[in-house]
This record gives sequence, structure tokens and C-alpha cells, in this order.
Amino acid sequence: LSGNHDPWLSSRRHLLLAGGRVLVTHGDVMHPAVAPWSPAAGRMRRAYHAAVDRLPREIRDRLEGRLDAARHASFAEWDDEEAIREEAGRSTVGQMLMRPWSIAQVLLYWRAFPRLAADFAAAHTPEADIVVTGHTHRPGRWRIGDRVVLNTGSFVAPVRPRAVLLADDAISLHRIVRHRDSWLRLPRADHRIELPAGTDMGVPEHDPDLDAIIAATASTTTTTTGTTTADPDAGPADTG
Repeated sequence: LSGNHDPWLSSRRHLLLAGGRVLVTHGDVMHPAVAPWSPAAGRMRRAYHAAVDRLPREIRDRLEGRLDAARHASFAEWDDEEAIREEAGRSTVGQMLMRPWSIAQVLLYWRAFPRLAADFAAAHTPEADIVVTGHTHRPGRWRIGDRVVLNTGSFVAPVRPRAVLLADDAISLHRIVRHRDSWLRLPRADHRIELPAGTDMGVPEHDPDLDAIIAATASTTTTTTGTTTADPDAGPADTG
């Protein structure tokens, strides 16, 4: 699924699984500024609202309209090369220490995000009582009303990544640990949500958009899209 760091990867930005009970999405759609702590938050917010204004009025508040607006906002993060060069180091932990207000913004958003995710599901996918997301780099499980929000965290320190396993009988949240040169999922789940007998998770086997990208890059070591270079031989990507 595409998010704000790879909006060109695929047109698919969400999945509704288990008959609509499980919503899976990156998480950048939860806020019009995408990442309120980011140096690019202002232009992403402007792009989001401009995209909403361009939508037909009848779909502005529907799921597909919000996801499309988030996609345009995510593109805005990368479409100004001069701004990207200026902002390149300002989102790192070290640089954020020089901008203490950005740390406060991150902490406030960490606190708010589970509620935002639950409210988003209530508004746009009311049948979904489980939300699987990432984006904020903060792993965990939260119960908000009658919904459960799962966040996979990040491979970037100081937090630790999680894996969400989607099976027909249960959804489980597992720690991922570094072992030598590999990342390993611990078999014991931190949290497990049992599903009714006969549930069909219905996870799609592949994404045609992603298949096309893989085919186009198979004969090269790196592919440059805009200002970002992706290495197909690189390790696991940052989920946030």
C-alpha cells in the first residue's frame, strides 16, 4: 500500500479485509497535513485542501475522496526539489532536537493518532472494527470505543518494528527483532484478536501496479523516481 514516502508506488492506498471488518492503510490520510511535525507539513496541507476542493462535492467526505486528497498531499512532499534539499536533515532525530517544538508535535500526534484512526474508520468504513496502520513510527495496540487500532511502528530507532499477521482465524501483533544481518519476527504474539469461525480474510495475492514497477526495475540496480532513489536489493523499508 502506498503512503506519503512512496505515493508513486501503487494506486492502492487501503484494503478492506474479512468482509469489511479490517481496514488496512498507511495512515497518512488521518491528518490533512499528513505529518504535522514535518518541515513540509504546510505545503502538504495546502495540497490536501486543494485536492479536496477539486473533487466532486458528493465524494469529498467519502473514503475514496479522502484517500485521493492524501495522495496529492503526499506528492506535494516530494515535488519541490529546492525545498527537499533544504529540509533533508530537519526530520532526523538530531535535527529535531534543534527544533524542540517539532518533538512536541510528534508526541502530541502520537497521543492523538489512535483516536484519529478510530474516528476515520467510524466515518468512512463503519463496518471495520480493526484498523491496521503505520505512519507515526509508534508501535502498539489501542482500544478506542468498539474499535482496535494496531500500529506497526518503524525500523528506525528509537522505536521498534512490529508485524501484523492477518489470518482467517486471528489477527496478531508480533515484535520484530534484529538478529545478525536479518530481521526476525518473534513467534509469540504481543496481542491476538480471535476471529469468528469461517472468516475469510481475503488478502489479495498481488497488486498489478506493483507488478508493473517490479517488471520495469528488474533489469536495473536502482530506479530513480523524482528525487528519491529506490534500491530493490535494500532491506525492509521504513513502515512509517
